[in-house]
Amino acid sequence: MVKQTKDRLIGIVILAVLSIMIISLMSLNMKRGWDIELVVDQRDQLVRENEHFRYIHQLAIEFGLDPKIVMTVDNLAGEYWQPDEMHYRLLNRELYTYMFLSLIWAESKGDPQAIGDNGKAFGLTQMWLSTAQQYYDDEVSKADLLSVQFNLNASFEHADYLLTKYHGNVALWLYSWNRGEGTVDELMRYGGALENGYAARVYLAAELNNRRQLWR
Repeated sequence: MVKQTKDRLIGIVILAVLSIMIISLMSLNMKRGWDIELVVDQRDQLVRENEHFRYIHQLAIEFGLDPKIVMTVDNLAGEYWQPDEMHYRLLNRELYTYMFLSLIWAESKGDPQAIGDNGKAFGLTQMWLSTAQQYYDDEVSKADLLSVQFNLNASFEHADYLLTKYHGNVALWLYSWNRGEGTVDELMRYGGALENGYAARVYLAAELNNRRQLWR
């Protein structure tokens, strides 16, 4: 009887040890599986980032712009473009990026310090102080508009406003940018001609992903 009890206890101990070993092995395999998944995820992330950097670099070459400017524009386009909004219905995210890059080249040739329109237009998108001021509570300065980040933030705000106002009409957005919102509204009110070649060149350059169309 004592021997049977002892044998039973030994058997229980052996089973317990084996169970612990099996659990340890399972945990180790699960951890290895998680490690493999983590490595795969990291690899895929690196591949995506590398592809995105190549995309940005290619755009920088095509539009003759600083890659940092291209990266900022691409990020902002992703933030502002909303596929469910009616005023973006004629633009996909990629085209919206191209449109802004084309507009920047047309306005300033990519020079953040550009000043034009008799000293009234500043920075990459040649924005007026009065235009930018609509979107900020604090007073906007010339130095603000000569800052790449500030200029582009204000520009995307203004583009969103114009696209909303003109119900997604890309041509009217571009005409307003080039000729002024007030001028465009007045021409539309009295049946004047809007076309001056600007909108067509900017749009075509964006469509073909080639700034050389802006020189035609």
